[in-house]
Amino acid sequence: MAMASPTSSIAAGQPASSRCSTSGRSVSRISHRQFITQGNLADNPRAFLFLIDYAHRQRIKIWGEARVVEDDAELMAKLMPEGYKARPEQIIRFAVSAWDANCPQHIPQRFEAADVAAALAERDKRIEWLEREIARLRGAWGITFRK
Repeated sequence: MAMASPTSSIAAGQPASSRCSTSGRSVSRISHRQFITQGNLADNPRAFLFLIDYAHRQRIKIWGEARVVEDDAELMAKLMPEGYKARPEQIIRFAVSAWDANCPQHIPQRFEAADVAAALAERDKRIEWLEREIARLRGAWGITFRK
């Protein structure tokens, strides 16, 4: 396990509050469909991130402490891309204490449909080119084949 000291921050947009049926705690629903339990972070800031690249079967686990930051316009300005139109209302600061890379044994390999479609289109173009080249060479050598 590698030790680390940097702090990461994540800007989150437009929370909407709801209640967790089992704990009664307030839960913020973030606009990009992530759920963040602010009450849990206030009680226990320990947090873990799992970053998974399914196509390459790689995973990084990050341990640290997270806290919600509100009303820090200067930090928000540093985090937001220039010209970005959304207006986040919160930041989650994540102080990294350790990280580890896992072996790929239990990570299923998955691909985005668009990536598969692009690879198949490229393959199909290559097949078409090869078939044209075969036909050209047969014609140049006067070779005929029976099917």
